[in-house]
Parts: sequence; structure tokens; C-alpha cells
Amino acid sequence: MKPAIGMIKLKSLTPELLQKFINDKYREGYSRTTLTIFHTVLQHALKQAVYPYKLINENPMQYVKLPKKDNKKTTEADLKILLLSSIKKISLFLEPTDTFYILLHIGLNTGMRVSEVCALTRDCFDLFEGTIAVDKIMVIVNKEWVFGTPKTASSYKDDPHRRYTY
Repeated sequence: MKPAIGMIKLKSLTPELLQKFINDKYREGYSRTTLTIFHTVLQHALKQAVYPYKLINENPMQYVKLPKKDNKKTTEADLKILLLSSIKKISLFLEPTDTFYILLHIGLNTGMRVSEVCALTRDCFDLFEGTIAVDKIMVIVNKEWVFGTPKTASSYKDDPHRRYTY
């Protein structure tokens, strides 16, 4: 912060100048967390300059907003994609009798998360409907694998779990 606004007199700090500082840091690629830290430090420092020190009459940071999250399109480089060549190598390594063979293919063909596939039990499969219900996940609690919920309680909609058709 010092090179950008450190030499400016306290009474000369304006909301426009401080907003420009935050926006410039955003354009330079600083993370949202770092921008929040800059904003919070300045907010609290200038709040103290108002009271108890009475160096300025009003906190100019109260008008400064963090830039909105960048809703950039996800690129292929951002995705964690298993290449077809890797899938073939894994398939060659796993025999059809291997425990993980079926789990791998369920995951590949449905897009389920690893924690969801590992939590599948017989009651998740409806052979008549041709569906797989995801109603639990595997999680580690106190160094022990246990079933957990696939969503938080607030994120449940009408259907408490996802279904995959096979």
C-alpha cells in the first residue's frame, strides 16, 4: 500500500483515490482475499483516524467497494480432465475382477465425484428404474471413513439426492 498511497496526506485521501487503488490492485491480479485485506486494513485505519484521533472528519473508505467477482468463463486449462489416454491406461491396469473396476466405470460414465462413488451401497441402485441415487458421500471424520451428506442442509431442494440413469 505504501508506494501507491503511503505518501498522500491523510486529509487528501478521497473515496475516488482509494477506489482507484483497490481497482488497480484488482487489475494487477491480486486475489479476492488480498483485496479484502487491503480494504479492511484501510477501513479500520481510517476509522481510527476519525475516532478517537479526530485527524479527519469522515472515513473515505466507507464509499469504496470491492470489485465484483470475475465471472470469467472456465477454460479447458482450469478443468481437471482425465485424458482418454489416461483412462485407457487405467483400464488396462484394472482387471474386471478388481474392486475398483466397476467404481471407475460408474464414475467415468456418470460424472459422480469420487466421494459419491465410494459411498454407493446396494440401496442406491434401482434396477427397475435404471437409476443410481446419490444420497451420501464418504468423508474422513477423526481419521475414520464414514458416510456424510452430499449437500449442506440449506442446499437441499425437493429431491434430497441426485439420480443418475444408467
